[in-house]
Amino acid sequence: MARGLRAMGAGPRHRRRSAGTPVYEAGRSAFVPARKNRGIHRDSFEGKCGMINWHSISRSMPRARYSEGTLKKVGKRVQQWLGYWYVYSKVDGREVRRKRKKILGAVAEIDRGRAKEILRQLIAETRGEVPPPPENPTLSELWKRYTLHKSGAWSRATATTLQSLFKKSVLSALGNGQLADITVGPLQAILNRMAAEGRSLSSLQKARTHMKAMLEFAVDERLIPSNPARGKKLTIPKKGVRRPSGRFLTMEECHALMRTAEGRERLILRIFLVSGLRSQELFLLRANDLESGQIRVDEAFKRAEHGEDRIGEPKTEGSADVVAIPADLESELRAWIQSHGQSGADLLFPSAVGGPIDPSNYLDRTLRPLGIEAGVPDINFAMLRRTCATYFRDNLKGAQRQLRHKTPHVTAKHYQQSITVEHRSAVAKLDQELCNPEKKVVSIKRRA
Repeated sequence: MARGLRAMGAGPRHRRRSAGTPVYEAGRSAFVPARKNRGIHRDSFEGKCGMINWHSISRSMPRARYSEGTLKKVGKRVQQWLGYWYVYSKVDGREVRRKRKKILGAVAEIDRGRAKEILRQLIAETRGEVPPPPENPTLSELWKRYTLHKSGAWSRATATTLQSLFKKSVLSALGNGQLADITVGPLQAILNRMAAEGRSLSSLQKARTHMKAMLEFAVDERLIPSNPARGKKLTIPKKGVRRPSGRFLTMEECHALMRTAEGRERLILRIFLVSGLRSQELFLLRANDLESGQIRVDEAFKRAEHGEDRIGEPKTEGSADVVAIPADLESELRAWIQSHGQSGADLLFPSAVGGPIDPSNYLDRTLRPLGIEAGVPDINFAMLRRTCATYFRDNLKGAQRQLRHKTPHVTAKHYQQSITVEHRSAVAKLDQELCNPEKKVVSIKRRA
């Protein structure tokens, strides 16, 4: 029937074009070849009047990500809303799409509209987008906005630590409270309870710092008129708080460790004690980091990251620097490099599979067993770094330079545990004047 109608002149009004017929569109002409000749035409007319290959161009054009995710009911006994969406990331210089999914809640408790709203918020968080603030947010909602605001500045390790800390200690108590109703009393009660539970001083300091910063962020966002925790209103309790250990190795313990260690472990231990490097820095030292009389530190191991991001920058901007080493240690390191055929960017102490050593694994599998054998069962990396700073003795500036701290105050407060010669002399004089007036005081000479 259709064939007969076409024979009688019925059918589409446009005329069938033959190969090579010019087509005019909006005042512009383009040569459109027949289908069988298009591949030939693309090659033969390239650079002259060839047809634009829109397919190849579209592959390199950026694509907009407007995905709102998908909702699905899952579960047999208790039905729940499952939301899934896609995120895009760079892997080895190319874009990779990965699927994300999360249970949003029970179908009996929230309807589809609410589940869709929760899913949109999750997608916005994974993209780093800050949604518009609600009129009277809860503390949990403020915390989400604050973490999104800080996501570019925090490392994965910092973000994971703070999320866990706030979920367990802060949001569990005040998360559902309205921001406008928050006062300094409940915030101080959180710190008091953490101290009573025996939490570390570092945990309490982090909680106080970020509670104040979060509320200051709320003031900047015009969510509240003033910060109830501004200034010194929040204090860390003195009782119950687990304080950091100031322990460092004695000379006898250092000698016992050096006698026990052999080969690679002895060399690593010597670098720790003399250079004061962090474990994340030492296990990323490379052959070309060894220079005349010094070691260059410009990389650090990031255990919380994944893939290529596990190799990053040192802890602080000032940590990317050089540290001094004695000539004997330099010679030992050069002999190590030569005996292992290392050069350029080769790791000085690679793992069994050729990558960097994980500091946590080294501590558990190598350093602690070595310490137990040498009679130092509580050895750790912080103790080695503190030992390096302490035996600089009265040379505070030298210890600060070796540990690459920003100020001498940090070195003196947290790392150097020694007592100066002047201090010892003053105590001896005080004892002579108050308790032993007949005894002659022997002056303490400064070591060369």
